[in-house]
Amino acid sequence: MNTKPKLSEISIASLGFINKYKQLAQSGKITTAAPLLPLLFNIRGKPMTLDNHPPFEEFFKVNIPTRTTFKTARQVGKSTVLSIKSLLLTITQPYFTLLHVTPLFEQIRRFSTNYISPRIYESPIRDFLVSTKTKDSVLHKTFLNKSQLLFSYCYLNCDRVLGISAQGLACDEVQDLDSDHIPIIREVTSYFPEWGIEFFTGTPRTWDNTIHTLWEDSSQAEWFIPCQHCTTNGYPTWNIPSIEHHLNDIIGPWHPYISEEYPGTICHKCKQPISPRLGRWVHRFSEKIKSHSGFHIPQLIMPFHYAYPHKWLELLEKRRGMHNTTTASFYNEVLGESYDESTKLVSEYDMLQVSNLGPCTTEIALEKTKEYRMTALGADWGGGGQQGVSYTALALVGLTNDNKLEVPWAIRLYTPHDHLREAGDVMSLWKYFRPDVLAHDYNGAGSLRETLLVQGGLPLSHIMPIAYIRSPVGAVCRRIEETATHPREHYLADKTRTLLLLCALIRLGGLRFFDYDGKQGKDSLLTDFLALTEDKVRFGGGHELYRVSRAKNKSDDIAMAVNLACIAIWQHTQWPKLIKTVGGKLNKQQMAELDPQEW
Repeated sequence: MNTKPKLSEISIASLGFINKYKQLAQSGKITTAAPLLPLLFNIRGKPMTLDNHPPFEEFFKVNIPTRTTFKTARQVGKSTVLSIKSLLLTITQPYFTLLHVTPLFEQIRRFSTNYISPRIYESPIRDFLVSTKTKDSVLHKTFLNKSQLLFSYCYLNCDRVLGISAQGLACDEVQDLDSDHIPIIREVTSYFPEWGIEFFTGTPRTWDNTIHTLWEDSSQAEWFIPCQHCTTNGYPTWNIPSIEHHLNDIIGPWHPYISEEYPGTICHKCKQPISPRLGRWVHRFSEKIKSHSGFHIPQLIMPFHYAYPHKWLELLEKRRGMHNTTTASFYNEVLGESYDESTKLVSEYDMLQVSNLGPCTTEIALEKTKEYRMTALGADWGGGGQQGVSYTALALVGLTNDNKLEVPWAIRLYTPHDHLREAGDVMSLWKYFRPDVLAHDYNGAGSLRETLLVQGGLPLSHIMPIAYIRSPVGAVCRRIEETATHPREHYLADKTRTLLLLCALIRLGGLRFFDYDGKQGKDSLLTDFLALTEDKVRFGGGHELYRVSRAKNKSDDIAMAVNLACIAIWQHTQWPKLIKTVGGKLNKQQMAELDPQEW
């Protein structure tokens, strides 16, 4: 006789366990939700467990940190675990909203369709989660308990997340998100101070990448693996799989007996097999555990990599450079570690070759303006920045008769919050140099500074407000007419393509500067160009879309001021032919991954 319980009986039993679990969790008698997972979720027809994901058990602790960052390698189960965590929050907390964000639409579509939807419809308690009355679209899913999951993407800009309020935020593939967008995206949780939980997951790239910046702000937990064969100072030898400790030394040789009993991982000291399953998390900065927990997960600590001969052989082959694996991609995608590989757009050598116009003085610069057929004063407004490295910068750029650009003078103002004083300084410099145009950063407080300048007597017709955007296709800079809702003519310029063009001209000698001041330390101006690094997001078919970012704790103010002045000159004369080779072009399919209009 078939005694298998009906779906409704399983569901009722599961719901009863959920209620009991919530009572125990609230009383502090249990600390993890891991035992709950097999009753709620199935994967490929089997109950979900963390048997093959032991390092992720920390993710299901009852006491959730305000912010959690997972710096992981590829193929470690990150997306599966994140989908389970997201659903666990929404189905156990009525009226809970969680926003998922990725850089590209295709990434969020894949996550919603391939990870979230199957977990819902394969759940033993599906009938208590959703019905024909709940929403089930790619970008919006609701539940019978009035909770919901929202999905968005914001590689080009953050417009789609503006106005959303959510108790939780989950950003995946965060390495491809612009670090300037993170504070804006985080605002979605500001309305719910009792919640406001945030999850950031991604695979690292360079040392200046967004995920690495988040990691450095976290508790930086590593998976300590004990050796059962040798001791150090009377205790089992600990093996720490991080780049600054034993990560490379615990990758053992291949042999046909690799298994759970004989893992591919070895002790860095005695070279005997060690089992990552016996490991535990140790936080470098334990005081940050509650505010921002960070976890590093390389492939070699996951059972489905270290316990299978063919998977371990594949890992070793990648370390040797096979399968088109570069050193950087091995560290990034296999070991989950940041790795720099010639990311600076210009080097100090490049700057030295083009910095020979003479001392940076207003007197010399004024004399040189007589040789130019057009001059522009660029103003990049500062705000102090999160690390106090962003200040207002001004740069004078001149166009020579042979269509070369020169920067005879620049200055950094150290009063980013004194708008009146800065407006007065700019006005004085305008009257002194008498440039043809003032090109300024129209983002943020730019409109306020512009108003103060106009009230001070600077003609509106000589001001060119420029707002940076991301526009991988179309004109690199375009004029926007005034409208009833925005009664100010302004320009939109692609930040990445213009900076790539600027740095290319420096390397080719088409842009020259005053004498190099790189030895002046903190007060150096031209070293700002050394802070510009390139990052890229990869599409299918090998296509790469570039993005220019600023190295952490470095200033790029002068570079931005020069760029604004150059944009103004190019827009009023002609753009260098080199612009056609900068930034690449996207086909319709690739553009749809960034911003599909039907969504």
